[in-house]
Amino acid sequence: MIIEFLEAMLKAGLPVGAVTFAMVYWAISNGYLSESDNHAELQKQLKEMAKKKNRSEKKGGFLYQKWVKFGGGFYGVVALITYAVVEFGEIREFFSNFEGLGHFIDTISFGMLVNFFIESIMNFVTAISWPAYWINAIDSNQIWVWFVAAYLGYLGGSRLAGMPMSEE
Repeated sequence: MIIEFLEAMLKAGLPVGAVTFAMVYWAISNGYLSESDNHAELQKQLKEMAKKKNRSEKKGGFLYQKWVKFGGGFYGVVALITYAVVEFGEIREFFSNFEGLGHFIDTISFGMLVNFFIESIMNFVTAISWPAYWINAIDSNQIWVWFVAAYLGYLGGSRLAGMPMSEE
């Protein structure tokens, strides 16, 4: 179980921590959140950020909007990562099916654009139901270890990003 925990920390905890750090640090740098040496206060700010009134505000760019749309916090970070994993996998698969530029141009159609739209909605649903996605994607009898590792990564990333960077 120790080996699996280390693997989970490397494959789940580290990416979740890095994305959390990046998102929280960016939100603090742009004034959407404020620095806090109290982790509970930072969590409270994240919950406030994800409330419906804040979702209607168009600010922060694509990643920020997705994070907020997914609820912010741990759930939002993992949903954002899940969305990215699924989208990039489909993009890779899409381009690997083409033999060349001519074949790609020949396949562009209205139906393809509709298919992209439908796939995007399906990927959003997959992202918001990320626990089911990862339970199926991770080959383990100890799936709870992976969720604990991801949550520890989230706590570490949000704590590092939310700490005051200078003494005032």
